[in-house]
Amino acid sequence: MKIKYQNKHQMGKYMIEFLCYYNSYRRHVSLRKEPNVKTPFQAVEKGYKIEPELFKTTPNEFKNKILNLKFDFNQLPSTTL
Repeated sequence: MKIKYQNKHQMGKYMIEFLCYYNSYRRHVSLRKEPNVKTPFQAVEKGYKIEPELFKTTPNEFKNKILNLKFDFNQLPSTTL
């Protein structure tokens, strides 16, 4: 399915929404082999529990950054893009 956007702001808004959905809710086939992991974010949480020293931020901080990015982008006037 092809989507035609009216402007860059509309496209950017859609991309941010997709990023949030993809990392938080979308189930992935390759993750089925790992018990109790269905989404990329759950995989990050599990990895953090195993080896937290590999991460610069906690999974909750990362999730908040993504959600704030979505909020911040929606606050921008369309003329800035």
